[in-house]
Amino acid sequence: MPLAKRRILCVDDDQDTGVMLARLLRREGCEVVTVSTLAEALEMSRDKPFELYVLDVWVVEGNGAGLCRRIREAAPDAAIVVYSVASRKDDRQEALLAGANAFVEKPAADKLAEVVMALVNFSARGVRGDSTDGKG
Repeated sequence: MPLAKRRILCVDDDQDTGVMLARLLRREGCEVVTVSTLAEALEMSRDKPFELYVLDVWVVEGNGAGLCRRIREAAPDAAIVVYSVASRKDDRQEALLAGANAFVEKPAADKLAEVVMALVNFSARGVRGDSTDGKG
């Protein structure tokens, strides 16, 4: 599948962050949908699965780790990146244990784009990415 067709769902309760993520990832040639609640994320992912999900730790009606688990169950081959200001070791560990491929601390948008594109390119070859903390 061409890179331009890669679908990414960004879940963040901060509208400005959602807009920034969409612009950043669209510049990289991806199709991006943004939502702000757990319910919207689950509804969107049921309609047509995404190749990659970018989740915040804090989402309306739940938390990113719980959402990550639900997405991982429904879409085991999808890549998941947690992008959050929640930078405690426990937050990172919980996200990775829930099935995230990577954890990137906000506001490192360039690092997020790098991690997302690496995972998208990796999954385009038919192999699921390894867990990483996204720090470089």
